[in-house]
Amino acid sequence: MSAFAAVPPNSGRLATDSVRRIRELGFLGLGELCPAAQNGELGDPNWMEIMHLAAELGLIVLFHADEMVGHRHPGRVITPPEDLQFVLEQCPKLRVILAHLGGGPSGGGGLLDRIRGLLGR
Repeated sequence: MSAFAAVPPNSGRLATDSVRRIRELGFLGLGELCPAAQNGELGDPNWMEIMHLAAELGLIVLFHADEMVGHRHPGRVITPPEDLQFVLEQCPKLRVILAHLGGGPSGGGGLLDRIRGLLGR
């Protein structure tokens, strides 16, 4: 059995120590991370430090990822594909799972095609 572990990305040193410990304990990766639900943004330096460290340690990051289409419901949170594209461009060795991304129209200009291209690197 493989497992993913939660990490508090906004907690500075505790977050980086947690990521190292997660690797030492044999977890497969981090997640499910959802910046909107964890009071953060993927471009924030604390979050990016975690992404770079996860890539360095060979951990997979499971993101709550969806498009800004579909019906609204209580508790729905959005992780814009543009944010995911930014992370993938900044951390080209990062291995990710994008949960709930779907295949509908989003962002215009072929954004999902660019993400698919980054994932196929």
